[in-house]
Amino acid sequence: MITAITHSRTGKTYTKSPQLKRWACKTMASLGLLALMTSAPPVQAIPIHIGSKDRSEMDGVGTRLTHVLATDWGMTLKSDGSGFYNDLARRTIMEADMGSDYEIQPYRRAKARFFDEKTSCLYPSNLKLLMDGKEIEKTDGLIESAPIIRVRVYVFSRPGTTPPASADAIEHKVLAYAMGSRVPYFLRDANIDFIAVTDEAAKAQMLLTGRVDLISAAMPDLKFVMDRLGAPLPPFNPAFELNNTQVRVVCHDTPDNRVFIGKLNAHMKKIEADGTLAGFLNSQGLDATHYLPGGDR
Repeated sequence: MITAITHSRTGKTYTKSPQLKRWACKTMASLGLLALMTSAPPVQAIPIHIGSKDRSEMDGVGTRLTHVLATDWGMTLKSDGSGFYNDLARRTIMEADMGSDYEIQPYRRAKARFFDEKTSCLYPSNLKLLMDGKEIEKTDGLIESAPIIRVRVYVFSRPGTTPPASADAIEHKVLAYAMGSRVPYFLRDANIDFIAVTDEAAKAQMLLTGRVDLISAAMPDLKFVMDRLGAPLPPFNPAFELNNTQVRVVCHDTPDNRVFIGKLNAHMKKIEADGTLAGFLNSQGLDATHYLPGGDR
């Protein structure tokens, strides 16, 4: 869904203008095509209870089921439990045997519930991302896990075109980006109209149908989206990297959640050391060395 068009230099946001109406009409046509390509019966978001034992009736710290809210963002994390980030969670959050209640909700609803429920956790996320997106002003009262996977954000251009090599190379373009990301800040000096989008497949389809000139997207996420759409990865310049960050689980700082994070961190250390995580990433058609967590732990 498109909420507004914002120009990078003027800062002007168009919410009720002919410009927005023209883009909205074109984009809704794109989304209609996308719906035909990817339509499926709606699926209710159902909590998936994980853990070797339901410990809800046990006493003491670390015995409460930890409520992990996962953000449905389209093909890579769907409310029916499919998608790369759900599969990754099964091998990390869910396999850590810590008694989790993993619930997938629509993107904005999951975040709203996380901020409202002071004992919950959020996945995939990290504290820096929440700060950069101005969703929190400070990290007090929050904790995060060790990194689960590294993601890299690039600028992709239409098929058959030359992707930009720097922000300076972008002039008079329209770029779609994920709502809540820091992309407008990274490209603040470029002459761009930004369109905030809440679905990764819709964003990709806008590029493929020529509704926008550019999109920003994370890797490996876009690979899986394009595979599903039956299209090759759009052109991008690997040297022009907007962001390089780590996916984590963010939790409200409670004694139970500290136990949860501790067990998850120990599990991550184990599956990185024994090659389990690398094996999973390679099995998904990825170069594990490019996406394994590490560095800023």
